[in-house]
Amino acid sequence: MVTWLAKVFNSQKFPALSKVVKAALSIFHGPLVEASFNLMGDIIDPKSRTTWMQEIVPLIISQGDPELVDTVPNWDRVPWLEETRACDLNLDQRPSPRVFITHFKYDMMSTGFFKVKPRVIYVMRNPRDAFTSYSHFSRMIHICNDLFSSLIFVVFGSWFDHVKGWLSVGEQQHIMYISYEQMILVRRLQIQLKIPLCLSCIVGDWKNHLTVAEAEYFDEFYQKKMQHVKHTFDWD
Repeated sequence: MVTWLAKVFNSQKFPALSKVVKAALSIFHGPLVEASFNLMGDIIDPKSRTTWMQEIVPLIISQGDPELVDTVPNWDRVPWLEETRACDLNLDQRPSPRVFITHFKYDMMSTGFFKVKPRVIYVMRNPRDAFTSYSHFSRMIHICNDLFSSLIFVVFGSWFDHVKGWLSVGEQQHIMYISYEQMILVRRLQIQLKIPLCLSCIVGDWKNHLTVAEAEYFDEFYQKKMQHVKHTFDWD
């Protein structure tokens, strides 16, 4: 048994973090943010490589004009719904199409979201690579790897619950599912065409960090959790 990895996967919640999530939910479900979903132009892209999508979507909307991306920070251009500062940005007064971003699970979205059904871009990533990426981040900000990985996996629910929750909606016109691995293919096309790249992108880096035993445990846990999911993932 890979005990520390098992602890990460099997953890359900941390009391302190549950308070953070509850506070974020109280803000997100408040009347001001509820009113932010009056238009069909909202686009939300939760989870893996959301920052990359924060750059892509505004450029698509502006038809390639980089002025907004070059002059406005991404946290103001595409605000996080779970941040307290979102209430100070007058989201309801923004012109359509408005672009928001969140890490919320499907069942954590506001009632306004379910009524209006705004357009959604849901970004997924191989959980092995997502796990490895969080490990890199924890070292960068000098936080204990095991603890921070555990916090990341539970603060908005596990990766498995998050992905299965959004996939449970099924194929609908207002939801687009895309994977980080699919986005990488576009990057490879950029390389072929010798177009400047926006950032370094890696697929399969988990192979350089997980031991054989950890990878085997991960695969066993993954198969158990995802056995009833019909969606075809790029990393399977």
